[in-house]
Amino acid sequence: MKKTDNMDFEYTILLGEDGIDALKFVIDPLLSSRIKGIFTDENMEFMNGSESIRIIRNLQRMKKISYFNICTITAFEDKETAMGIKFTGVDEILKKPLKKLQLEDYFVRFPFLSSKDK
Repeated sequence: MKKTDNMDFEYTILLGEDGIDALKFVIDPLLSSRIKGIFTDENMEFMNGSESIRIIRNLQRMKKISYFNICTITAFEDKETAMGIKFTGVDEILKKPLKKLQLEDYFVRFPFLSSKDK
């Protein structure tokens, strides 16, 4: 776990190795209510981003955890993969190599972090 400071707010970034770690974070009762968003890679060892997103969205539909934004980062460019990722319920797909402008645009369109989250 890494704590990061920003000019307008302070937030915690949890770094995981794969989709299994993401699931551990969202089902942890001490963490799940504080999660504002998740970034996941589509191509990860053990459990890829799409698999973890499907499970997370199912937990949200069952009201086991609260809703938060999910963004997938991927190097895949074919339409079939993109449609498969969108079908999971992801809020946004960002293409690799990731550029600073892409992240800035994402945070403008999905402002899930605010000064109220301190």
